[in-house]
Amino acid sequence: MAESYFANQTGRDIEGTSRSTLPQISQSLDSVRVYQWEITFDLPQDLLLNTATGSEITKPMTFAAKQVRGLGYNLQDIEVQRLNDKVYYPGRPSFEELEVTFDNLLATKQGRLLYEYMRSAYDPVKGVYGTTNVGSGAGSSPIRRHKTSATILEFNGANEVQQEIELRGLYPKKYSRGEKNYSNNDFDTIVMTFRYDFMLVK
Repeated sequence: MAESYFANQTGRDIEGTSRSTLPQISQSLDSVRVYQWEITFDLPQDLLLNTATGSEITKPMTFAAKQVRGLGYNLQDIEVQRLNDKVYYPGRPSFEELEVTFDNLLATKQGRLLYEYMRSAYDPVKGVYGTTNVGSGAGSSPIRRHKTSATILEFNGANEVQQEIELRGLYPKKYSRGEKNYSNNDFDTIVMTFRYDFMLVK
C-alpha cells in the first residue's frame, strides 16, 4: 500500500495536545517567493557612463525592473512512424522570449537609457544594426556588441542567493512605452522584449 509523503515528513499529530501546541510542519517544503528576485543586465559600457557627471551608473536597470516573464525553453518533436507505431524524439530547442517591465525612474531617465540600449541592436537614427554614435564624439561611430547577457538571482527569506538563472546571447527585440492616461494612478513603465540563445540554471 502506498504511503503518504506528507504524513511521514511532518509527523503531524495534535490530538490530545493543548491548544498552545503548534503542529509540526516540514520546512523542506518551503519555496522561493515570486517577489524575491533581481535581474542584472551586462550593458555596453558607454550606456553606463553618465556624461553629465562622468560617473558610472551601476544598476539602473536592476532597480527599475518590476516584472520578468518568459524564462524557459521547449523541444520540438521529431515524429517517426514505423508500421503500426508512432514514436517521438526530442528535436531542436526553442527558447521563449524574455519580457521585462521597467519603471521609468526619474534619477536615471530610464526611458532614455532603455531606448539607447535598444539602439545597440538596431539604430533607427542611422538605419544600421549594432552601431551607435552615443558617446563617440567626433569621428565615426564605434561598433557596439549587441549581444550580451543577463543574470536573474532568486533569494530566500534572509536575502541569500539560492539560485541563479543566466541568459546568454541576449539582445533587445522590442521597446514599448506604457500608456499615458490622466485618470490612472500608476507609475510610468517601459516594456522590453529580449531574445536569448541559451539559458543556464545554476
